[in-house]
Amino acid sequence: MTDTSTTKGRAERNSKRIWVSLVVLLLGLQIGIGAIAISLATSDPSVAVVPDYHEAALNWDTDKANRFRLETMGIELKLTLSDVADGRGQRALRASLVNDQATIPECTASVTAFHHSRAREVARFPMQSIGNGQFQCLIPMQRRGLWDLDFEFNFDETPARVRRTMEVQ
Repeated sequence: MTDTSTTKGRAERNSKRIWVSLVVLLLGLQIGIGAIAISLATSDPSVAVVPDYHEAALNWDTDKANRFRLETMGIELKLTLSDVADGRGQRALRASLVNDQATIPECTASVTAFHHSRAREVARFPMQSIGNGQFQCLIPMQRRGLWDLDFEFNFDETPARVRRTMEVQ
C-alpha cells in the first residue's frame, strides 16, 4: 500500500506542477504579447499625436482666418519643387506670392513639412526671401510620396497660413 500511495502522491505532485506551470506559462505569454503590442503601438513612426490639439481646436476661428488671409489680400501661392535631390536628399522649394498688383507686401516665411508615412517626423524650415514675394529653402524630401507642407507668412505681425499637399516623384 505504501508503494501505491507514494506513486499516487508522486503522480499528484507531477500533475500539480504541470497544471501550475501551464497557467503560469499562459499568463506569461499574455504579458509578453501585451508588451509587444504596446511596443509596436508606441514606436510606429507613421502614427503621431498632434501636439496641443486641444489648444488648436479652441483657436479654430483664428486659425481659419489665418488660412484665408492670403485670399482676402488677393494673393495666390505658387510652389515649385526641384525634380532632383542633391547628395543629402535635399530639394529646392520655391514659394511665390502672386497678385494682380506688381508689389507684394514685405513678409517673412517658414514652412513645416512631413511625409504622410512619417507623420511623427515634422520639421520646420525658415524660407529665405529672394525678392518681390518669392521665397526659397532647401528641404530634405528624399522620400517619394505625399508630403504635407504648411506655410506661414508674417505680414507685419499678421500671420497668413497656407497648407498644401505635394507629391514627390
